[in-house]
Amino acid sequence: MTLAEAMSCETPVIAPKVGGIPEVIDHEINGYVYELGNNEMLTKYMLELLEDSRKVREMGAKGRQKVVEKFEASKIADRYVNWYEKILEEL
Repeated sequence: MTLAEAMSCETPVIAPKVGGIPEVIDHEINGYVYELGNNEMLTKYMLELLEDSRKVREMGAKGRQKVVEKFEASKIADRYVNWYEKILEEL
């Protein structure tokens, strides 16, 4: 949720490529993903954003757009309801 919350505030995100993170962040579109432990790439991406305010605005806007389209509360709620209904049918 932290990534989606930051993205909803038009903040580009940088996170390691673990778990479901790559499903949330579109690399070089609304943020960056890097291999866990690769501090050199993490630093590179941080400096890139610190030095390019235009890129921050563009990535931030694209991040917000993705959150609104994919993670907006009512859409997530509908997915959970459908998922729970499916589980209950299988019981």
